[in-house]
Amino acid sequence: MKLFRAIAGISAIFILGGVAGALVTSLVIKNRIETFHEKGPPPIKPLLMDRMDRHLELTPEQKQAVGEILESTQKNLAGLRQDFRPRLRSIFSECFRQIEAQLTPSQKQRFQAMQKDLPRFMHHKRNPQSAPPLPGRRLPLPKPHPAPPS
Repeated sequence: MKLFRAIAGISAIFILGGVAGALVTSLVIKNRIETFHEKGPPPIKPLLMDRMDRHLELTPEQKQAVGEILESTQKNLAGLRQDFRPRLRSIFSECFRQIEAQLTPSQKQRFQAMQKDLPRFMHHKRNPQSAPPLPGRRLPLPKPHPAPPS
């Protein structure tokens, strides 16, 4: 009996450790994805300069020139993201508007609630001043009503 309890206790510890690890990992990944969507990718200059310096053994003049090129590229990418985001939101907004036109009033309410769990870049803005906050956790979708028996 003592052996069984010891095995059960050790097994429970391993299972709880696995569950805790999976939970923490999913939260970290979700946070990184949301941060990426909010702030964009990390700056390319530090990433590439370090790697290029190690592998290519750049001279100080080359480091200066390559650094300026990377800074310019980073600015161009930031501008591209600024142009891209409104267009992306517009496409999703039109998509959601067309979907809502196909739904019953009850379905529209559930669809609008469902949209709150979507990433921020997909949010359909009815009022541009009120962008919903990023969800802290995902809520289950409302269950559909069963079809009436025929």
